[in-house]
Amino acid sequence: MKNNFLLSIVIPSNNKTSLLVEAINSLFDELSDEQKKQVEICISDNSKNNDTNLAILNIIDFHQNLSYRRSLDAPSLDENTYMVSTMASGKYIWFFGDDDMVVPKSMKIFLQFLESTEHPIVIVNSQSFYLDNVIQTRRMPITQNIIFQKDNNNDFLSSMAGYLTYLPCIIIKKDLWDKNYNINTQGTYFSHIDCILRAKLSSSACFYADPIIKMRLHSQTWTEKHFQIWNIFYPKIIWDADGFSNEAKNQVINKNPLNKIKRYLSSRAYDRFGLKIWHQFVRGSQEISFSKKLIAILIALTPVWILRNLLIFQIKSFRSKQTMQFCPDLALALLEKLRSK
Repeated sequence: MKNNFLLSIVIPSNNKTSLLVEAINSLFDELSDEQKKQVEICISDNSKNNDTNLAILNIIDFHQNLSYRRSLDAPSLDENTYMVSTMASGKYIWFFGDDDMVVPKSMKIFLQFLESTEHPIVIVNSQSFYLDNVIQTRRMPITQNIIFQKDNNNDFLSSMAGYLTYLPCIIIKKDLWDKNYNINTQGTYFSHIDCILRAKLSSSACFYADPIIKMRLHSQTWTEKHFQIWNIFYPKIIWDADGFSNEAKNQVINKNPLNKIKRYLSSRAYDRFGLKIWHQFVRGSQEISFSKKLIAILIALTPVWILRNLLIFQIKSFRSKQTMQFCPDLALALLEKLRSK
């Protein structure tokens, strides 16, 4: 007999055992007994070690509607995200982070909203925190819900695309996700964005302004592919999206961001750009001018601490106002953490 869940909370997990258990407990603690009948939690674990598997086996019998899969056959983030979506049986799926938590007292009201909404796509606001401190009370500085009608695609792209890089902000009807997911985008780290943009072309969407997620800072696993992800994969996903204007796409990111000197400066400040990356992605590129390549290599040779301190000064002095595209408190928290190492 098929369960008629309203919401499947799907968690693609990788080697964050203690934080994952904390996330699961925060979800169940927020649900009433009646709401627990409406919600299932699905976990796809692609950790190479066995720690998460053992931890979940120890708690699975104590939690109603909790399912778990060991997914060594889905080693990447995109593959694991897709794998956990196939485990879901709810009307909506919500991609929850294995290191995130729920904002206290937010779930009851949100589930009531989800029951009554007519929108197949819901983008939810979030907070950011570290230890016991809230760093940013609203990741998106919006206090009222925003409705994007079916034909309002360019506004959706220009205002939401940057935030959509944060996978847990996405709640979508499962049948719409299944219909629009393109397995060929796996490996970009942004298969979910491609799917949401495809789905938006035939659907309305709502931005839910009250934060319901607490995003944990400093637990993300930055890969060696960071520069490639943000400067090659991400712009390709945005610019390959059909049904959106070039003007809207350009508001999100330049088609070739490696022609923008500020990309090298900020990447170097975060210690994500150096000589190895220059040789790999800049030196042989036909789309980057010789002068830009020369400036880029000089930036790659500049001590990280100099550019990091300059960026911190710039943010504090000239970019202290939060926008939908930029959160100064988040940027400063990350930069200060790197500076303290």
